[in-house]
Amino acid sequence: MGLILGSRAKYRAGNGGNNIGGSAKWVSALCIFSFCLGVVVVNRFWTLPTLIDTEKKDTSARKYVTGEIYPATRCERKKEPFDIVSQVSQSNNIIAALDKTISSLEMQLIAARSAKAEKEEKYSSSESGLEESNNHPKLLFVMGIITAFGSRERRDSIRETWMPQGEFLKKLEKDKGIIIRFVIGHSAAPGGVSDQVIDAEDAQHKDFLRLNHIEGYHELSAKTQIYFSTAAAKWDANFYIKVDDDVHVNLGTISSLLGRYLLKPRVYIGCMKSGPVLAHKGVKYHEPEYWKFGEEGNKYFRHATGQIYAISKDLATYISVNRHILHRYANEDVSLGSWFIGLDVEHIDDRSLCCGTPPDCEWKKQAGNPCGASFDWSCSGICKSVERMEQVHQRCGEGSFGINSRRWKMKGSRNLVASVLAVSAASVSFITYGDRAVALIPCVDQEPSIGTGSFNHFVPFLRVKNTAENNRFMPIAMDLIPLLRRCSTFLLIVSAMVPASVCVGINYGQIANNLPHPEDVKPLLKSIGATRVKLYDADPRVLKAFANSGLEFIVGLGNEYLAKIRDPRQALSWVKTNVQCFLPSTKITSIAVGNEVLTLNDSLLSSNLLPAMESIHGALVSLNLDKQVMVTTAHNLGILEVSYPPSSGSFRRDLTQKLSGILDFHCKVGSPFLINAYPYFAYKANPKQVSLDFVLFEARPGTNLVDPVSGLRYDNMFHAQIDAAYSAIEKLGYKNVCLQISETGWPSKGDADEAGATPENACKYNGNLLKLIAEKKGTPMRPNFNLNVHLFALFNENMKPGPTSERNFGLFKPDGSPVYNLGFNVTALQTSNSSGPAPPSSSSSPAWSGTTSSGYLSITSNGTGKKLCLKCALLLVWVSTAIAMAFNHS
Repeated sequence: MGLILGSRAKYRAGNGGNNIGGSAKWVSALCIFSFCLGVVVVNRFWTLPTLIDTEKKDTSARKYVTGEIYPATRCERKKEPFDIVSQVSQSNNIIAALDKTISSLEMQLIAARSAKAEKEEKYSSSESGLEESNNHPKLLFVMGIITAFGSRERRDSIRETWMPQGEFLKKLEKDKGIIIRFVIGHSAAPGGVSDQVIDAEDAQHKDFLRLNHIEGYHELSAKTQIYFSTAAAKWDANFYIKVDDDVHVNLGTISSLLGRYLLKPRVYIGCMKSGPVLAHKGVKYHEPEYWKFGEEGNKYFRHATGQIYAISKDLATYISVNRHILHRYANEDVSLGSWFIGLDVEHIDDRSLCCGTPPDCEWKKQAGNPCGASFDWSCSGICKSVERMEQVHQRCGEGSFGINSRRWKMKGSRNLVASVLAVSAASVSFITYGDRAVALIPCVDQEPSIGTGSFNHFVPFLRVKNTAENNRFMPIAMDLIPLLRRCSTFLLIVSAMVPASVCVGINYGQIANNLPHPEDVKPLLKSIGATRVKLYDADPRVLKAFANSGLEFIVGLGNEYLAKIRDPRQALSWVKTNVQCFLPSTKITSIAVGNEVLTLNDSLLSSNLLPAMESIHGALVSLNLDKQVMVTTAHNLGILEVSYPPSSGSFRRDLTQKLSGILDFHCKVGSPFLINAYPYFAYKANPKQVSLDFVLFEARPGTNLVDPVSGLRYDNMFHAQIDAAYSAIEKLGYKNVCLQISETGWPSKGDADEAGATPENACKYNGNLLKLIAEKKGTPMRPNFNLNVHLFALFNENMKPGPTSERNFGLFKPDGSPVYNLGFNVTALQTSNSSGPAPPSSSSSPAWSGTTSSGYLSITSNGTGKKLCLKCALLLVWVSTAIAMAFNHS
């Protein structure tokens, strides 16, 4: 700036002379002074920038502009690849958290509502001056009958039989607290013709519960879930029941059943099952998600059969609250069972909820004890229910019986089926079958000893009709009591001199809901001389009832426990709980681990059998009980691959390895190999070729079967079956293993296609079998080995599934009366022909099933084997002595 001013001053100086020149000097001096002053103040001398400094400044400027030193707030973010997996996972976590929060809030809301309702109820009670007797909801149960659009005729048949209508339905709801509704959703097009028909039917009967659900057979799991949710929200009840529309229901029995569980908060009631998971497409009840249950062939968890089941209020509320997250399987009964896994739920297995249809309900006429629900197992409902519901109702309905006690009741000495009079006297039993007295049979508690003054008690077991002649029999029998007391010492001496002639086991099945209590069975078993009992479980009621009775017991361990029991710790716990705690008062001699396991075609179950047996035996050893209690298991004859001729009998090749291990176990511990042998099934499978005489021990001379290999002769199929098993055992090198018959018998009744199932044939088979055993003869192959046989069964069992014959193998009806007059008189069987002349045979020689044993398969039973030891000569001695003493006394 100084240069510019100087130039301009030079041009003007030519005009101005000295004044201008003087001013310019002062200005220049002032500028220099200002510059120096600035340098002093700033303390910095200016220098010319070098090239390096210039580059540094340029770099710094660029960094400033690009934001490397001071990043700009609006700069772009570095782009990275988009991670969709993490985004989905994050979304799922958020949804799960929301679901959990919603569920928690809903549960809190329900609890708050419940607390509020309780407060209001208490306030209302205090206002009215009334005290509630209990805190249960008003309603007992809500029953939903699952139905469909095309099932109008089924609904009408139910309305005409067991479901009240009109005012009676309202009265049932008001007085009894029972709600019954047909449950149905809507069609895919709401408001269509199907929905209009249901609306009209509901307007007429007012007995529907409409669901917000689209109807469809494959939507039953969803429908069941929505039903429980809707019912729990609509009605406050103790229980909620689901039932199919082809099942007959007895409301009185259902009410009585549920009443026993009012105090239990979480119960799941039904006929519990655990069937195989059906993995193959095209079969009924196929499970598409079979892979969730493990390897193919595995079984479902425990759940109730789908025809009818009940759940408590808490469980219905649980379903309602968690309905959005509960998984639904293809079958609704499986779905319901899966929802309760992991919860503290008590599973109640009540077989009265799955009675078979007639003739199974005939016992109800005599016992006054109707089933809760009845249907045909063959079709999972009442077959042709529209036509047969009325018939089933007549047989199985509540009728005039109402709700009676489930216990066996004694109803007097005249019209009773079996009257038991317990009197302190000689241990003698009057047994009267039909209309007449048959015999006096000893039933001592302990083995008699010479010098004992008297027996423990006297039990006359009478069947008396209400006639003048029979009414006179009772006082005569009672008059004999003091006489028998006087001669008891003499009778004891005689009984000690007479050896026992035969010991027979008898299976005591318990798949029934009308059987007497074990305490009431005790006199019956003693009256027929039973000394051993074989159970398929370890029922504490039975074991306690028969304490100090002298009876020997074989307790059972169910197939469902094998996987658990193979653990030695679990086995020890089971033995302590079910065996050791009942010893020595109850004589437990054996444990049967599983039943017919190897023929169930369940590889996992079969692989657990031997380890479970070894674990149980190890537990007995650790408790010093192995010398007292043996371990065994029972097989049916389906384990045989070849059964004819008997000398060629052999086991199935796929079972040889497992059976070798089991036989080796029996050989080491000294326990018997048990088989279930049923000649009846061979005859039933082929009645035209198999001789009835041959299976009933009545083969005529000259028609015996001759084994072409061994040359041995067989006059009955029973011996041939046993020898085929003996041959199979010998082929594996275990000739010294003892073989016993755990089940055999003949049904007294069957379906139309079950040939030979009659009381006459049953009496012949069991009677001739007793005669054969009394002769103490073995089989043709083992003539010196006495047969150890258990008859099947003590009672008819009305709850067993399958054909009619399955429920009619019993020697006695549930009320104690004999199904047929077997008599249990082994002496008579020894000394005379029990069956008389043999009727003409359908074939001249017995036919065999070739190389398979399919005709020998046994039935499935839950039974108890009880052996009768009848003293043959003692029977006649007692009768003659009692009569002689009566005449002397008179």
